[in-house]
Amino acid sequence: MLLNSETVIIGAGLAGLACANVLEKAGKEFLILEKANQVGGRVRTDHLKGFQLDHGYQVLNPGYPQAKALLNLEKLKLNHFDAGFAIRDGAKLRTIKDPFRHPQEIARTLANLPGTFREKINFAKYLTKVLITPQGARLKRADLTSRAALVEAGVDEELLNKVLKPFLSGVFLESKLETSRLFLDEVLASFFSGTPALPAAGMGAIAQQLAENISTSKLLLNQNVLKIEPGLVTTQTERFAAKNIVLATDVQVATKLLALPEPKVHKVKTWYLVADQDKSEILSGEKLLITDASANAALVNSVVLSNIAESYAPADTALISASAVEKNIEMDKKSLLSALAKLYQLPTENWKILAEYEILNALPAMYAPFNPKRNSKVSQGLFVAGDHRNFSSIQGALDSGVRAASEVLNS
Repeated sequence: MLLNSETVIIGAGLAGLACANVLEKAGKEFLILEKANQVGGRVRTDHLKGFQLDHGYQVLNPGYPQAKALLNLEKLKLNHFDAGFAIRDGAKLRTIKDPFRHPQEIARTLANLPGTFREKINFAKYLTKVLITPQGARLKRADLTSRAALVEAGVDEELLNKVLKPFLSGVFLESKLETSRLFLDEVLASFFSGTPALPAAGMGAIAQQLAENISTSKLLLNQNVLKIEPGLVTTQTERFAAKNIVLATDVQVATKLLALPEPKVHKVKTWYLVADQDKSEILSGEKLLITDASANAALVNSVVLSNIAESYAPADTALISASAVEKNIEMDKKSLLSALAKLYQLPTENWKILAEYEILNALPAMYAPFNPKRNSKVSQGLFVAGDHRNFSSIQGALDSGVRAASEVLNS
């Protein structure tokens, strides 16, 4: 049977849902086809024995422009991190907090920052230039790797290797800092635009809220798209004729359907563990992400999630997330617990692994030279959205969906 719709959106991740929200508001006819049995794509939350487990460690920055435009942030009941992070440097725990939002922490933060005075001044200059430069102007700067950009700016010693590299490895999901400096600048700017947070009902609540704005008749789940042709989408059970097709899948599915070369993506593995200590004893109850300053650290970051959002775990229970990239995703339980013992300086032999998520397509690579604002329109009637068309972030996914919808409306 051939079904008709003015626009067919393939994929109900954040990009597809953002696109649908714009079309819904404009009163346009559309259908969303989603392969899975629920919305969200990579931004989903499982519920297990009173725990909330996101599909990999994720956070929402409420300062993202499209988050503010598309979401009811108050309804999400956000639980905020403190603005900063912690670094395990051997026996020393370095706590770094944003001096603007934690002015009482200025002295401790300055004392905790490793590196020469020259390096700190050079980074302050680099950061200041990022913050005072509008995004449009930042995107016109010559592109190079993040490491090369920092070294060129004179940030090339302890501050780079013990602070920025450990933190950014968890953001970029790669440890060599080969990611475009354009994304580095975006990360630094966004860090000061809002404080990362977790919705009370988990990160999946973001997609659920976007889906609530769409008529249920327009959202078709369990629809595996096999083929797209001009004006025609074929699933395993149906065929859909459409004037416009918006491909809003992850980058691997998109390239397969468009017969493009296989893209480079970064993998991540996140373990969720239940600790036997009181959550107030772990990282002194601080609401911070922690990284390891070691050159060959096994984990890129860890968080005591129950310190951030009590709703993520049963009362008086410490829920820990721990994430690894590259070869370290293969580590066994003994190595994982050893890495966590080193990170938190606590005995972890009685910590229980609750679940683990290996996300194979967690983050599309953003190597220099990188173009974060690629056109949504591929050909007449065919549009592409997703974080692989923008910066690989929640903001990038939402923005790509909005831009695709705008091009559909103007077509």
